[in-house]
Parts: sequence; structure tokens; C-alpha cells
Amino acid sequence: MMVNQKLRRLMNLQTVLITQLQDRQTTAVMRQMIQQQLLPQVRGQLLLALQDKRLFQLPTATQTKLEQLLIQNLIEPSNGAALNALWLETTQLRYHLPTKNGLVAHFAQLELENWDDNSLRAYAAIIRQQEPLFNLTAANRALHRVGSPLYQQLYQAYGGRTTNRLVNW
Repeated sequence: MMVNQKLRRLMNLQTVLITQLQDRQTTAVMRQMIQQQLLPQVRGQLLLALQDKRLFQLPTATQTKLEQLLIQNLIEPSNGAALNALWLETTQLRYHLPTKNGLVAHFAQLELENWDDNSLRAYAAIIRQQEPLFNLTAANRALHRVGSPLYQQLYQAYGGRTTNRLVNW
């Protein structure tokens, strides 16, 4: 499968899983399975696909750890905490974020809010352009205000719609 197609499918799957986590009709058992098994596995595969597309380069030790965790999670799918931790550890690397207090947590929150990867990459580029004058508090307000210039830029970065109804929503 082509890297772009694989990457798009993994991102869509991640979006669907996060949407299911936010759905009040999702049972507690299903929510736990998504959080501890499915989402960590998808994100681990997503890290490999992002690296294959050369969007960032994992250090060799991190890549080895990732591959081991993916295998472990397949064998014993009860706890994806280590994969979740690795996903968070790679946030700065994945988005090429400057070292600034609160940015990694901010991007982790945006991922939980289901902002797509293209929008977050565009947001990271804006942050890099405005550094060191970037104001996280003001940007966060603008980001969540529909119609703000920042919101419009990120919405445009989202690109075309998919065939998946949940992803488009």
C-alpha cells in the first residue's frame, strides 16, 4: 500500500476512534478498549507511517522501542500506556515545535479534540513563524473561535473531505 494512502487511512481511523471516545453512547468497556488497545496501536502505526513519509525521523532507539511496544500490544492488548506515552513524547518531533512551555500539552489537547494532522502542522508552522512572540493563550482562544483568521487558516489546511462521514463531522 502506498505510504500516503496508508497514512490517510490511519489518520482517518484515529479520528473515528477519538470520535467514538467522545460519543456518550459508547459503552465503558468499548471506551476502555479504544483507550488502552486500539488508539495506541493505531498511533504507533501512524508514527511509523509518518516516518516512512519522511515527515520526521525517530531516533533509532525510539524506533526500536516503538516496534517492540507495537508487538507487545498485539500480544497483550490490555495496556497501551507505553505506546500512549511514546506518542506524547514524539509530539514536539512530529510537529517540529519550538521548545516552549505548554506547547506539547497544548497539542496533545488539540489531538484529543480531534484536530486533524494537516491543521496541526499548519498551526505548528504559524507558531514557528511567530516565535518568540507567539502567545499560546491568545492563539488558543482564536483557535476555538469559529471564523477567526487562525481558525480559517487551519480549516483551509484540513483540505478535501473524505468518504468517511465521521471524519468529515
